[in-house]
Amino acid sequence: MAVTALVSDFFGGCWSLVKGLDVTLRTMLRPAITVQYPTEKIPMAPRWRGVLSLEVSKCLSCQACVRACPAKFLSLKFHTGPDKKRVLDSLTWDNTMCAHCNLCADACPTQALAFHHDYEIASFTREDLFHDLAKGKTAEVGDLPHGAAPGAVATLAADGSAQPLTPPEQAP
Repeated sequence: MAVTALVSDFFGGCWSLVKGLDVTLRTMLRPAITVQYPTEKIPMAPRWRGVLSLEVSKCLSCQACVRACPAKFLSLKFHTGPDKKRVLDSLTWDNTMCAHCNLCADACPTQALAFHHDYEIASFTREDLFHDLAKGKTAEVGDLPHGAAPGAVATLAADGSAQPLTPPEQAP
């Protein structure tokens, strides 16, 4: 009787080990899915919205994109040219508050605005996330939406408009 119990326990333990390693063995036989990120990039989904870009030659400076933005973090500046047409000076985009909802691009009558698949927009400072789309660079402090300072925090007022709050002065 003792020998049958020992054999039964031995085979029961072996079966338990095989059953426990089942997931491990199945995973080992699958191909690897790890992507070596900086050198390899995964393809983005067709509807992915990354960075907003502007085709300056198509822009009419009609401000439809600014009016359509629910967060009101697009700022457009223009001047009237000698032929009485609007000439775009700057279109500033605050990527820190953008919801990537695509309403600004949908509102553009000439499809001058579009979200692209670029997802490498990380930066070490908040100031680098304010982009002047007309110039293709980060915006200067005076060009920011609502006249906010870099790093300003926006709150939503009761009427739905965004109100910038400047950060408190730093003590020396």
